[in-house]
Order: sequence, then C-alpha cells, then structure tokens
Amino acid sequence: MERLSGKAAVITGGGRGIGLAAAKMFLAEGAEVEIWDKEIDTAGRELSATNEGRLHTANIDIRNLDAVREAAEACHARCGKIDILINNAGITFGHIGALYLDQKKWRAIIDTNLDGAHHCVQAIVPHMKRCGSGSIVNVTSVLASYGFPGQTAYVATKSALAGLTRVWAREFGPFGIRVNAVSPGYIATQMNEGNPPELGRAGLGPNAPRAPRTAGRCGKGLPLPIFRRGGLPDRRHHPGRRWVHSVILGFFSSTSRTVSRLPGNGISIFS
Repeated sequence: MERLSGKAAVITGGGRGIGLAAAKMFLAEGAEVEIWDKEIDTAGRELSATNEGRLHTANIDIRNLDAVREAAEACHARCGKIDILINNAGITFGHIGALYLDQKKWRAIIDTNLDGAHHCVQAIVPHMKRCGSGSIVNVTSVLASYGFPGQTAYVATKSALAGLTRVWAREFGPFGIRVNAVSPGYIATQMNEGNPPELGRAGLGPNAPRAPRTAGRCGKGLPLPIFRRGGLPDRRHHPGRRWVHSVILGFFSSTSRTVSRLPGNGISIFS
C-alpha cells in the first residue's frame, strides 16, 4: 500500500545512512522525494538512477540559509508543494573529550545539526502554512537521553532538537503542521565509525545477543550507558522499530501537558 502517494518530501542528509534508508522507504510508499546533502554516495546515486522522476537530489549545504531557501523554492516549483520535512542531517567528529573540542569542530557541529535544521524549517514551513498542512520529523539520538562522554557538541545539538520539536509543535500546530521526533538507537553508519567500540558492543542484527545496559567504561571509572541492541540503517534487513530508542509525539491543543520521555522504546507525548 502506497501510504505516501501524492506527497512530496524533503530529506536532509539523505545521501547515505539513515537518510538514504528513509528515502528508500518513502519511495516505496509512493512519495516524491528530494534529497538534500553535501555528498551523495554510490547507493544514493544508484537509487536516483532507478527512480528517475520521483527522486531528486540537490547538493545543499544546509548551514547556508540562502542556499536552503533557494532549494526550497525550486522543490516547491517542481512538486507544487512540500508536505514532509525530515530533519536528518547531522555530523560529529568521533570521540573528542570536552576539554579538547576545538572551536572549529564545535561550530561545525552546531551549524550543521542545529542551525541547519532551523534553516530548513524557516525555508519550508511557509509553504506548508499556505497549504494548511505538513509534517516535520526531527531525527534526534539516544545519546541525547543518556549522554555520552566525548560527544559534547553532538549531544548538545540533539538535545536542543528535541526541545525544538516541542516548541515547533505548539508554534506550527495551529496551521495544521505536525512536528515529531524520532530518537534512533545506535546505528552502524559511516558517521559512527570514529566512535569507541563500546558503542557497538551491543551487537548488530536481529539475532545479536543483548548487551548489559552498561556495556563498558569510558574515561576514569565513568560508566558508559548503552542501549541493548544496535542496528543497521536499512529496514529491509532489520525492522526499523527494533532500533528506535524513543519517539516524541507533538500535539497542539489549548491544554499544555508533558509526559516525560520513557527509556527503551518509550514515547514522550505532550499536548
């Protein structure tokens, strides 16, 4: 069943990893997809070649607001609307202690993961408002819930994005725009190759043995909190729900209510 037939979606960071897997799923569900990324890997180029007419790619640096606005205008002109935004783009530089994280790396992570998501919202939401509907999904991280030594800037951005999900849900809800967030567990992507091996110790694949919640130690006697399973980005081999740590569902209403995030496949619901 093509549940997204007739929908137009923008996926940032869709050139590889989780973003590319999402693009495949959206195409399979009938959506027209535009990938915004600075780099498109071989799998992304092959996917584009086999889905000509329904998959478009744009070499976009989402840190540049003007470039994002131009891309949004071009996407809207081609598709006639933009129904869905997946704020997936994100970077990190492996394991760097807070005392050794230089300003250049800090700024690059903040500019991409946080400012970039905000730029996409600024450029796309006006089109959604004119249509009276839309859906935004922010991709956060399990590390934003547990924290992880050596990921100061990355966790800062993902925690901020979770907070912005709540803000945007209330701000854009009156215009028919839904804003939610998905917090993946550990996913074996190219970006995570620089992380300590303890992060992957939970194993990959549906038959991997469960790891203890504290799978190792990082730093001087500091326990490393970890989720019980790891995953791969492609849902065809490993059902996506196994690797989702939690979901934030944003509901706009006249009554404000917050339910805290629940650990381990939990759902945080607020209205």
